[in-house]
Amino acid sequence: MKHFDAWNEVKKALDGSAHWPYFKEGEIWFSSIGLNVGDEEDGENAKFERPVLILRRFNRRIFIGVSLSSIAKPDNKYYLSTKFKDKKVSIIVSQVRPFSVKRLRRRMGTLSFEQLHEVSQAVNDRISPLTVGNKKRTLANQGPRGPKAFVPSTVAEDTKLVNRENSISAEVNRQIWSRMTILEQMGSIYPAIEQCLQARREQNDLLFAQSLDRAIAMFDATVETLINQAPHRIRELLTAQNEFLRLFYIDHPVEEEASLLRYFQYFANAGNNAEMRQFA
Repeated sequence: MKHFDAWNEVKKALDGSAHWPYFKEGEIWFSSIGLNVGDEEDGENAKFERPVLILRRFNRRIFIGVSLSSIAKPDNKYYLSTKFKDKKVSIIVSQVRPFSVKRLRRRMGTLSFEQLHEVSQAVNDRISPLTVGNKKRTLANQGPRGPKAFVPSTVAEDTKLVNRENSISAEVNRQIWSRMTILEQMGSIYPAIEQCLQARREQNDLLFAQSLDRAIAMFDATVETLINQAPHRIRELLTAQNEFLRLFYIDHPVEEEASLLRYFQYFANAGNNAEMRQFA
């Protein structure tokens, strides 16, 4: 007998919470997936939790995820076996569904790029409407914007989809970025942060999500540069990135926004100042 009344109390608390954790694709979180109907996976313990892999981040509020299990079913094509923290786990492909970020409880870790690609491929193969049994159907006169699988099979496809559908691309051209000085990279982050803050003030969720993804991609690209050119500066940049994310997910004084903007504006205004180039 399922205790739906107990789950309803937890669900009401989740819905009314101000819990907005930052998350990324490929991460695995303990999530309150609740008590569900029939063969839909249920959570366990008092918070009705189960590990969930984040497959596709739509914005800071919702994502596509898939439940995990410690049970192996090698004869079941909807149970994909992989390793996580040196233990075998099964990704239940048939349990792909949208989740609210409010369900996320605790971050457990992250799958490798290769593992995430394998999972995305498996989801494509098993739930694409163009697949019947083990055969792929083709559509006559299918144009460049024809049917696509539910989850992109590669990160490259995902990036193209983002570029086409969003006015702000989250992708940073790493070749162009690597040719910039660290001063120029830091200065380029400034307008992205400013746009994030503006979108939040205007309560424009779509623009905010796009701007946030863009800024994080710039931080990540700059970290790569620092690893090769100035590893002693990595800690400084990661601290700035942490302060940036705190602006959106942790209560903070208004003065912190101005302080962070001044920090990056310093690089943006430096321009061709030769003395500032010592940072690189």
